Amino acid sequence: MLLMTVCSLSLQACQSLEPNYLPRLTFAIVQKRHQTRLIAADRNFDGKSGNIMPGTVVDTMICHPAEFDFYLCSHAGIH
Repeated sequence: MLLMTVCSLSLQACQSLEPNYLPRLTFAIVQKRHQTRLIAADRNFDGKSGNIMPGTVVDTMICHPAEFDFYLCSHAGIH
Protein backbone atom coordinates (compact mmCIF):
# COMPACT_ATOMS: atom_id res chain seq x y z
CA MET A 1 0.00 0.00 0.00
CA LEU A 2 2.70 2.48 1.02
CA LEU A 3 4.89 1.44 -1.92
CA MET A 4 2.09 2.14 -4.41
CA THR A 5 1.44 5.57 -2.86
CA VAL A 6 5.12 6.51 -2.92
CA CYS A 7 5.50 5.21 -6.48
CA SER A 8 2.44 7.12 -7.69
CA LEU A 9 3.54 10.37 -6.03
CA SER A 10 7.08 9.98 -7.39
CA LEU A 11 5.79 9.53 -10.94
CA GLN A 12 3.46 12.53 -10.55
CA ALA A 13 6.42 14.64 -9.44
CA CYS A 14 8.44 13.51 -12.46
CA GLN A 15 5.59 14.25 -14.85
CA SER A 16 5.21 17.73 -13.36
CA LEU A 17 8.73 18.41 -14.65
CA GLU A 18 8.02 17.04 -18.12
CA PRO A 19 4.74 15.40 -19.23
CA ASN A 20 6.32 12.32 -20.86
CA TYR A 21 9.05 11.82 -18.26
CA LEU A 22 8.62 8.25 -16.94
CA PRO A 23 11.88 7.17 -15.29
CA ARG A 24 12.46 3.66 -14.01
CA LEU A 25 12.24 3.72 -10.23
CA THR A 26 14.06 1.54 -7.73
CA PHE A 27 13.09 1.41 -4.08
CA ALA A 28 15.35 -0.09 -1.44
CA ILE A 29 13.89 -1.11 1.87
CA VAL A 30 16.52 -0.93 4.59
CA GLN A 31 16.23 -2.28 8.10
CA LYS A 32 18.46 -2.55 11.11
CA ARG A 33 16.99 -5.34 13.15
CA HIS A 34 19.93 -7.27 14.46
CA GLN A 35 22.18 -7.46 17.45
CA THR A 36 25.10 -8.83 15.45
CA ARG A 37 28.57 -7.63 16.38
CA LEU A 38 31.07 -7.82 13.52
CA ILE A 39 34.73 -8.16 14.45
CA ALA A 40 37.64 -8.14 11.99
CA ALA A 41 39.46 -11.48 11.83
CA ASP A 42 42.70 -9.61 11.11
CA ARG A 43 43.60 -6.75 13.48
CA ASN A 44 45.04 -4.85 10.48
CA PHE A 45 41.47 -4.40 9.21
CA ASP A 46 39.89 -2.78 12.24
CA GLY A 47 40.08 0.83 13.28
CA LYS A 48 41.78 2.21 16.35
CA SER A 49 38.49 1.76 18.24
CA GLY A 50 38.44 -1.96 17.46
CA ASN A 51 35.40 -1.62 15.21
CA ILE A 52 35.33 -2.87 11.62
CA MET A 53 36.18 -0.32 8.94
CA PRO A 54 33.42 1.68 7.22
CA GLY A 55 32.50 0.08 3.91
CA THR A 56 32.84 -3.47 5.23
CA VAL A 57 30.27 -5.85 3.70
CA VAL A 58 29.58 -9.35 5.02
CA ASP A 59 27.50 -11.51 2.68
CA THR A 60 28.70 -15.02 3.52
CA MET A 61 28.94 -17.34 6.52
CA ILE A 62 26.38 -15.60 8.78
CA CYS A 63 23.80 -14.68 6.12
CA HIS A 64 20.85 -16.75 4.92
CA PRO A 65 22.02 -19.06 2.10
CA ALA A 66 18.92 -18.63 -0.10
CA GLU A 67 17.95 -15.01 0.55
CA PHE A 68 19.73 -11.90 -0.69
CA ASP A 69 20.82 -10.33 2.56
CA PHE A 70 24.03 -8.84 3.85
CA TYR A 71 25.50 -6.73 6.62
CA LEU A 72 26.98 -3.36 5.65
CA CYS A 73 28.97 -1.07 7.91
CA SER A 74 28.18 2.27 6.29
CA HIS A 75 29.94 4.56 8.77
CA ALA A 76 32.52 4.60 11.52
CA GLY A 77 31.52 3.07 14.83
CA ILE A 78 31.13 4.95 18.06
CA HIS A 79 34.39 5.20 19.97
